[in-house]
Amino acid sequence: MDLKYFTDKKLAFALIKGNKIIYKTKKQRLEPLIFCLKKYKKEMRGATVFDKVVGRAAALLLIFGGVKKVMTPLISRGALAVLRRGGAEIEYEKVVK
Repeated sequence: MDLKYFTDKKLAFALIKGNKIIYKTKKQRLEPLIFCLKKYKKEMRGATVFDKVVGRAAALLLIFGGVKKVMTPLISRGALAVLRRGGAEIEYEKVVK
């Protein structure tokens, strides 16, 4: 699964572990991420997350959740720095201020 797969399906957020989609939604902002931290905390550790837009707050929550890889079409510079410091692998298309 790559970025195009999720953007073609018009998803805003997906939690993937071992090539299996555990949770997916079209809801945007931080709500799906916070939901996953509450309901899928154990599954998040070492998982991959697709998020339509990743800002600094989302990046901090993703590192807190122990996510191994983040895929996003759009990421902020601050989020990129947080994820790199946290040791996450990042796949993105565009960086914004």
